[in-house]
Amino acid sequence: AVHARTLELLAPFGVADRIAAYATQIHLVRFFASDGREVMRREFHAIDSPYPPLQNVQQWRTEALLDDQLLMRGVVVERGTRFESLTQDATGVEVVLADARGKRRVRSAFVVAADGAHSGVRRALGLSMEGSDYPERWIAGELNVSEGTTATESQILFEPDRVSLQFPL
Repeated sequence: AVHARTLELLAPFGVADRIAAYATQIHLVRFFASDGREVMRREFHAIDSPYPPLQNVQQWRTEALLDDQLLMRGVVVERGTRFESLTQDATGVEVVLADARGKRRVRSAFVVAADGAHSGVRRALGLSMEGSDYPERWIAGELNVSEGTTATESQILFEPDRVSLQFPL
């Protein structure tokens, strides 16, 4: 799910409208008990934003659109690259990165710790993550289902030992 505020923040970089063009607007989320009984519903109404309040889009598509926008600005996103260490001085930061070809050093003005809940960058700086990650294991699948119309509703089913989430894309 991509929220309106996220798209508002991405808009100045020229990618929000491209993401929104691929997204499915969600107007209703329904919650069900394991016996099939609806226990709660949440409707999403118009908000003061150029973007609808909740939109679903595949993560791989969102990443591809962001990668394209960064590439147009001369930034290449590397996959399969691991952070090893960093040193900082008055003029910038030197980072050691590792990939299948080996290790290399990269110097830059700054480093952003956006490498997940178990961030090596934050660990190297002695910082902790506020909040927590999900201890559960998740399985995601993408299914093609013909309904005849585009669904604008998400459904969440609660069972005693698991949760099932359905998000139309």
